Amino acid sequence: METDQADILDALPAMVLWTDLNGEIKFVNRRWMQSVGFLGTHETRFEWRDLIDPQDLSKFFEAWQSIQASQKPGEVEVRMRNLNGDYRSHLLQVNPAESRREIPPRWYVVATDVEDLRRAEEGLRRKAIEFQRMVNTISVPLAVTTPDGDVEALNQPALEYFGKTLEELKGWKASDVVHPDDLEATIAAQIEAHRRGTSYNVESRHRRADGMYRWYNVLGMPLRDQDGSILRWFHLLIDIEERKCAEQALAVRERESRHILDSIPARVGVYDVEGNLVAANKQASELSWIPERLDWRELCHPHDVERSERLWNASLNAGTPFACEYRARVSDGSYRWHLGRRVPMLDESGTIVRWYGVSYDIEDLKRAESALQESERNLQVTIDTIPALAWSARTDGTAEFLSKHYLDYLGMSSEQAVGWGWVSAVHPDDFGRLQAIWQEALASCRATEAEARLRRFDGVFRWFLFRVSPLRNADGAVIKWYGVNTDIEDRKRSDETYRTIVETTPECVKLIARDGTVLQVNAAGAGMAGVRHSGQVIGLNFFDFVAPEHRDRYREFHERVCSGMRGDLEFDLVNAIGARRHMETHAAPLRHIDGSLVQLGVTRDVTERREAQDRLRRSEAFLLEGQHLARMGNFSWIAASGEIVWSEQLYRIFEIEPGSVVSLEQIAARIHPEYLPHLVDMVQQMEHGRRDFEYQLRILVADEGVKHSILSLIAVRRTRTSISAQSWTSFMPGIR
Repeated sequence: METDQADILDALPAMVLWTDLNGEIKFVNRRWMQSVGFLGTHETRFEWRDLIDPQDLSKFFEAWQSIQASQKPGEVEVRMRNLNGDYRSHLLQVNPAESRREIPPRWYVVATDVEDLRRAEEGLRRKAIEFQRMVNTISVPLAVTTPDGDVEALNQPALEYFGKTLEELKGWKASDVVHPDDLEATIAAQIEAHRRGTSYNVESRHRRADGMYRWYNVLGMPLRDQDGSILRWFHLLIDIEERKCAEQALAVRERESRHILDSIPARVGVYDVEGNLVAANKQASELSWIPERLDWRELCHPHDVERSERLWNASLNAGTPFACEYRARVSDGSYRWHLGRRVPMLDESGTIVRWYGVSYDIEDLKRAESALQESERNLQVTIDTIPALAWSARTDGTAEFLSKHYLDYLGMSSEQAVGWGWVSAVHPDDFGRLQAIWQEALASCRATEAEARLRRFDGVFRWFLFRVSPLRNADGAVIKWYGVNTDIEDRKRSDETYRTIVETTPECVKLIARDGTVLQVNAAGAGMAGVRHSGQVIGLNFFDFVAPEHRDRYREFHERVCSGMRGDLEFDLVNAIGARRHMETHAAPLRHIDGSLVQLGVTRDVTERREAQDRLRRSEAFLLEGQHLARMGNFSWIAASGEIVWSEQLYRIFEIEPGSVVSLEQIAARIHPEYLPHLVDMVQQMEHGRRDFEYQLRILVADEGVKHSILSLIAVRRTRTSISAQSWTSFMPGIR
């Protein structure tokens, strides 16, 4: 029995397998194995993961468990691998088999390929969207119904007029959309038109959003396929409120009718039952210079007369609306494209008594269409001539299009490169990384970029930057990928040179992420961290190297930099071997490859400088204290510039305002007149370069007192500029 059943299932033109009660695959028929490219036999053990896309396994097992629990037939749609290794959507139908003595209980699974059906559904959905867009471009209210008369779509003017949603208007027969007195006749006209399969023309009042009813001429026209079957009905609502009001009196009606026709911003003509033009509105007369009783054929472009006349005669014979695009002569003698529409007017018995036509100037639309086509051609030329390698891919990652420049670079034809053919040009060392990044982008549905080398047609590899972004539909689902590959060979070489410079600089150059992670660091930075090479630092948190008492301040500084500000900071660093060093860092924000802001820092060891500054400050403090105790002061005088710098003690001794600028004239004013020759001699001695000498001077102080002082001078030379320095020593108390 098992063998017979296996033969039967192998003979079926469908993909069938059965499992035991636990879901373990026990049999796969020949059709299924051939579809997925398996070479095994019926004894070969298959797992669900061998058949189903890994991304759909969890979905499948969840559905399987639900079906098993219910013990009833069920189904689930998953993607399954085919012979080419691609994944296509399949509908798995699962049925339990009743236990029989000859056959143990089991589950039967039938797989049906629904990939083309899903794509067709997507195509229909897109066409529906395009159809709705087309309907919305019509400037008058328009309703679209199914062959059975159910409302399928309304354009925006219709929705705005009625002030209702599409769902509300689907039940128009049971609402107040049509005036109660006109509802029955309107429904009857539509039913009769549907029965006969011909257009209809009915007048009825329709309720506006503000509650007012207005008269409309509803023109119903069927849309047929190539076989003549009706696909849809179009119902055009033409506002005739003014005309209906004008029917109260013949004279008023004629004037109002003429006024309405002349007010329409289009060419309107009235034709007799034989198709001859009998009247035209003001727009037609002025814009096309139509005299009365003129044959319309004289205004039509010679190349369009035969086609227009054929369509017009067909409408006259069938009594159906006429529509045609043609070129018509205007008042300046030139021809412009027009869209002509003519509909019959019927009397109460249904006999055509005249035809009304409207002609719209569509010259600008035609030119726009032509410009669009030219733009599309120019776009293709642009894509094929831009210096970058442009391409697009399907949602499964396979290449769909490669620009001419791309194909020329690879030395391949389009047939060779599409799909996965282009990957043969990727450098072997870069293929794995590039593939992983591409698969990650497909899974995350996010834009990404990667660097890899591509082989040119002459065998030379060059570095390229791959950038790709998804194209999404209105629901946000990715429907295609677009990418551009940019040649970065020169930049890569420049980067290598830059990295060499960075690696050889004696200062630490580093990149630190916002959370403190070390992203990059040069050899000098590794040395400061107390390790042998930079790889031992990358990935660690830089905050851990900052001395604990400086860590909070460094975090605040780092956060400001990662927020877009430049700055510098001094802090203590404790490296991996426990050595503590004082550092000075200069940092600026940098946009990282993932789009985040990171810190680019240059750090130098200033421990020796800091220690020297500390020693200098201590020396200055000791000197200041010593001068204060010894009642001594010192000053320096740069002979070349005449600049004089005094200590605090000298300001006190000379009784000069502390902090003020001191000059030789100010000093001379404080020297006793008898000792001024000594001051002049001192200056001359210093200018002639005498090194060490002393003077005794008397200083005039307040209340006409004097202070005796001893002036000791020592000359000091710095580089090429001679600087003389003088020190006041052994100041004696003043004598009153």
